[in-house]
Amino acid sequence: MKADTPLTLAAAKYVNRAHALEDWQAINDARRFGEFDHLAVAVLSKGSDGMLQVEPHDETAGHLPWVGAALLVIEASELLESGEVGLVVVAVNRTGSEVEPLLVNAEKLVVVETVAGDLDAVMEKELAKANAGV
Repeated sequence: MKADTPLTLAAAKYVNRAHALEDWQAINDARRFGEFDHLAVAVLSKGSDGMLQVEPHDETAGHLPWVGAALLVIEASELLESGEVGLVVVAVNRTGSEVEPLLVNAEKLVVVETVAGDLDAVMEKELAKANAGV
């Protein structure tokens, strides 16, 4: 992937799993109908044991750790502090304005636009903010 390839990272919080699954389906439908290139999308929740569960998930960019990157960059775990359900999306060659309309059921939404070459720097910046409690 070229360093200037656009990436959109999104994390959304939902009141319930059904709403997250509806938006997960909307993202997957956009991919299936050719509107999106490569992407990764996953529904996140906390299990009864408090451990993070990731399912369902789907990614067309299997050679890169997209979901892991989204979890770090946009601090999706913070969206799940109270046991809510979340959705993370990493979309290649798409802008936030193209991703956001598909996440209509989100209670809270965080979107970061970057390029592939800056992904490491964005991750480091967001991790530093998280560690500082910002």
